[in-house]
Amino acid sequence: MPIFGTSLEATRTAVSLYVTLGQLVFAHPARTLTVFLPSLRELLGLVPLRADELALVIGAVGATWLGAEFVSRALRPDAPHPAPSPAA
Repeated sequence: MPIFGTSLEATRTAVSLYVTLGQLVFAHPARTLTVFLPSLRELLGLVPLRADELALVIGAVGATWLGAEFVSRALRPDAPHPAPSPAA
């Protein structure tokens, strides 16, 4: 990204975000397979969830995400501080 004029700090942030979101994107199809393929489900001892059970899981994930977002915003400083420049 620096070749496009992006700062090193922004590049570092973008790479971190990409890696984090990439893990979520790649994990979803794999976990979906474990739920819908009987052989994997049997190997892992999983059972299909009813709609109310699935809703509970989705609600728990949503509450966890909202809690993490709230704490992240509460701990974030009001204005970003520039990183100290390296000694020349």
